[in-house]
Amino acid sequence: MSTRQLTKVFFVCICFLFSTVYAQNNETQSKSVEFGFLIEVSMINSNMKYLNIDKNDETNIDTRPLSLFLSGRAYFTDNFSFEFRPGIILGGEYYTGIEYGFFLRYYFENSKFYVISGINYHNNMADAHGLSHYVEITGNTATLINFSVGYHISDNLGFLLSYYHPLKDYKIYHGADLIDDPIFEIYDVNLTNIFQVGFDYTF
Repeated sequence: MSTRQLTKVFFVCICFLFSTVYAQNNETQSKSVEFGFLIEVSMINSNMKYLNIDKNDETNIDTRPLSLFLSGRAYFTDNFSFEFRPGIILGGEYYTGIEYGFFLRYYFENSKFYVISGINYHNNMADAHGLSHYVEITGNTATLINFSVGYHISDNLGFLLSYYHPLKDYKIYHGADLIDDPIFEIYDVNLTNIFQVGFDYTF
């Protein structure tokens, strides 16, 4: 899926989410539908595999990415809901893009804890470059499975710990660094997993 196509999907999903929440809130005052947002900081773990030189693989950890998501939830029971979550992650040169996901939430009775599990899609739109190296962003869509644990700080605010793992190998980018002109070291960087810490707010 191209960036333009994914942007259109993202826009349509947001419009659908707003219209659904608005319609439900006007039809009933019950909490069958909720709306909120999430803000999270990510630790993205990746593996750098060298292709043309005899060098051990390297593990990369990037803790800068910030993500923001809208959240719309439809309740099947008081404790169980389906969630649609469109958003964006700002991951610097290598992992910035639009995301959307589908999740299930379960709230434990007589407890402030809840769990979330689902699937998330990331379309990488980063644009990396440099003077002494070459980087090609794949631009492919990554499919990741998710498991999260949340804790209600208050009725509207939750603290969230999340883990994401790609369903299959996902190459973030292909690169080449100049080490001794005209010699380059060529490598692929593949996504390993993502840990996120953040806050989950419900209106």
